[in-house]
Amino acid sequence: MAWIREILGYNTEWNALLIGMGIPLTGIGNYQGLLPPGFKIAVVADLDKNNHGSIISGLNLTVQPMKNDSAMFTYF
Repeated sequence: MAWIREILGYNTEWNALLIGMGIPLTGIGNYQGLLPPGFKIAVVADLDKNNHGSIISGLNLTVQPMKNDSAMFTYF
């Protein structure tokens, strides 16, 4: 079974970016079963200044402002 996990990439951790933290996505961000095995949300970003600095407790992350630079993608 280990070789199946390796083929499917389950033994690798993949960082994901969650963009937009409006009311519907707040619940999704707090739900740990959203992503398949091996994926983790590393950054949460939003254009809405009202959401910047909000803490997504289920992920232990803070909502970051969207930027047009590569600093946001250092996790990838």
